[in-house]
This record gives sequence, C-alpha cells and structure tokens, in this order.
Amino acid sequence: MAFFTFAIGTTDVPLSVFLADGYGPLLGEMPTVTLRQASTGLFLDFADDTFKLSGHILRDAPLQDLGNGTYQRIWDSSVAIIEDQHLIAEYTNTGVNAHVSNDIIFFVTPDACELQYCVKDEVTDEPIPGVDVWVTTDPQGNTVIAGTSITDKDGCVVFFLDPDCTYFFFRQKAGYNFDNPDVQTIGPVS
Repeated sequence: MAFFTFAIGTTDVPLSVFLADGYGPLLGEMPTVTLRQASTGLFLDFADDTFKLSGHILRDAPLQDLGNGTYQRIWDSSVAIIEDQHLIAEYTNTGVNAHVSNDIIFFVTPDACELQYCVKDEVTDEPIPGVDVWVTTDPQGNTVIAGTSITDKDGCVVFFLDPDCTYFFFRQKAGYNFDNPDVQTIGPVS
C-alpha cells in the first residue's frame, strides 16, 4: 500500500502495481484497477470519468504491461475530481497467477489528516509491535479504507484519513484478544 497526495486538477495520475511472487516479477499478467471514493463507496466509470453506484461501462480498467512485473494506467483525474476527496485504487490480477495478493493504494487529498494510531497492552500499558491494524467506515468491518498496516517497535502505525469523520479500527495479533472495533473520531480541520 502507498499513500500520496495529488493536487485537484492533476491530469496524469499513475495507477501502478508491481506483481511478484517468491521467485521474482510476474510477467504477462492481466491486472485491472478499480477506483472508489472512500466516503461514499461510489466507483469510477473510466468510460465517462464519473463516480456512480451502478451502470458502469468500464469499472475495472486494464493496466498496460511496462515489463519486469510492473503494470500501469495513466489516469486524467482533472475531469473526475471536482473537490478534495479520499480515493482508493484496488488492483485485481486476472492473469495466470490470479492467486497473487492484490494491492490497494490510497490516494490522499490535501485535506487529509495524518493520524498516528498506537496499540498498547491493556494490562502493562506497554506498546505492542507487530499488530495488524486496518480501518473501516463501518463497525462490521466491511468497508476497509486503510491498512492492513503493522505496528512498529513503538506499537504505532500512521494512516491518512479524511477529517470530520468517525472510523473503526480493527487490531489483530496472535496471543492477544482486542476489543474490536476501536471507534475513533477525527475532528474538523481548523
């Protein structure tokens, strides 16, 4: 997963993914990319550059093989993005090695807030490294918008999330029972 900021009106946003397994880059695969708005769940129709709930002509856009396991599509966001928003690009490989784990890239618009989230042992209050943490917009955990990230030696991970929203943090590590989800609200940007 990668976080980066792009300015509204950007014409050339690279939607790239690198596919590899334990032996090296995967060549000749057929990955596609899907873009959705984190706040609404609407998907982009690459055919007309509008976000919608249904009736898509081209929801899963193919990526071009650049060689050595790298695949890319250049997207003109200036047509589709008219206000700051948090977008999620999801990659799916439909090629021979479709079982290879798919990547998700989160686009963070300029108003997004950097949030450091830390996990501590409830008894000792010591940080817990190596915890899988992911963020959803619903308490059931169905709409993942960030993660999975793994806590560092200080028990912390960093997420970039839209302000003035409530998020649900899920935590998982062998040997620990976390009370999921942990509800966090990010206030408005002042």
